[in-house]
Amino acid sequence: PLRIKQVLTNLVNNAVKFTERGEVVVRVMLDELSTTSTKLHISVRDTGIGLDLASRERLFQAFSQGDASRSRQYGGTGLGLMISKRLVEQMGGEIDVESESGEGTTFTFSLTLIATQQRERLPELNLGGYRVGLFEPHATTRRAFTHLLERWDAHVVPLPSRDACTNPPPEIDLLLLGLTQDDLRPREITAWREALNHCACPGLLLINADPFELPDLALPHGGEITTKPVSRRGLGNAINALLMVEGEPAHAPAETPSPAPSGKVLVVDDTPSNCLLVKELLQDRGLSPLLAGSGEEALAMAQSESIALVLMDIQMPGMNGVDAMKALRALGDDWQQRPIVALTAHALEEERQQLLHVGMSDCLIKPIREPALNAILEHHLGTIAHSAPEPHPTALPAPPGEAPAQEPQDDTAGDELPVVD
Repeated sequence: PLRIKQVLTNLVNNAVKFTERGEVVVRVMLDELSTTSTKLHISVRDTGIGLDLASRERLFQAFSQGDASRSRQYGGTGLGLMISKRLVEQMGGEIDVESESGEGTTFTFSLTLIATQQRERLPELNLGGYRVGLFEPHATTRRAFTHLLERWDAHVVPLPSRDACTNPPPEIDLLLLGLTQDDLRPREITAWREALNHCACPGLLLINADPFELPDLALPHGGEITTKPVSRRGLGNAINALLMVEGEPAHAPAETPSPAPSGKVLVVDDTPSNCLLVKELLQDRGLSPLLAGSGEEALAMAQSESIALVLMDIQMPGMNGVDAMKALRALGDDWQQRPIVALTAHALEEERQQLLHVGMSDCLIKPIREPALNAILEHHLGTIAHSAPEPHPTALPAPPGEAPAQEPQDDTAGDELPVVD
């Protein structure tokens, strides 16, 4: 699994780097399945700059880019593709590329893996034929939502335009609406507000925006507004909260999550003095802190360390705290439930709710107070290790230029919203 993740990370990073507009799509297909093995066919397709024949022929060589003149613009040495090719071949697979200059690129690789059992993934929900009106302008996302909703036994009613959302069929039980950046313009927001006022059912709005830029849109019959991308689990939880089957939750019994590893806490902050202070606080409580100075560094550590909890600074250069959290959630497995706590100087309840809304497990306000830290550790790790014999006289400062915020009086943790990564 680690080597497959390395190959996928290289291919996806490469696709994103060379794709200024359009999309990057990862597909995993089952080619063969027996009682002892399975053959997977994995592709990464982008709509980027593409490659001509000469570039394709030398693409998997070390220190080679498709076009040397672009090396300064895009960076990199070309080692990533050579390493990916070597890893795939050492696992007994094959890797190939299809591309045309200006027409995008598709990398594919196939692997035959050992299979110990054949088991179909249980559906997270059973919607029992509920009718869901779906508006999603992005074709790939629309197909994914349609497939998933039908897998959950919903009847999907396509809504091709905003006008169709204004007067949806009366028998629709839920609206699932995907809004783009273009929909956030003032004139468009006004039109969407008018459309939603005519809706006679709950709505779930998935908006392609930063969590702090969510528009003020009212849902007269209830609903939720959240950001893209949304995880399978997060979407299921949100729909389950809006649609109840005969008074009972619509979800299938959830698998019991595996217990979190104990002891190691990852502290992510681009200010070294902040990291060192939190390190001392955690060590005084018998925990083992791991320090990361950036979101990228945290992501690398997460793939090699067994981590119980993450304390994540929000305002960091490059990959900010929200982006780093989403990247950690995207690792899958236990990272879907692993507690990630935001470190922020913003104490307004609205901002805290936005952080929870986008996938943070909790918020810890700067400057950090030891009682608040103890409460976080007790809630998410199940215990408070022994506190320091004497409290530290200092607290983690707010970022430069920001006034220290007052800690909320009631820092309840039971109002967490579905994970969105």
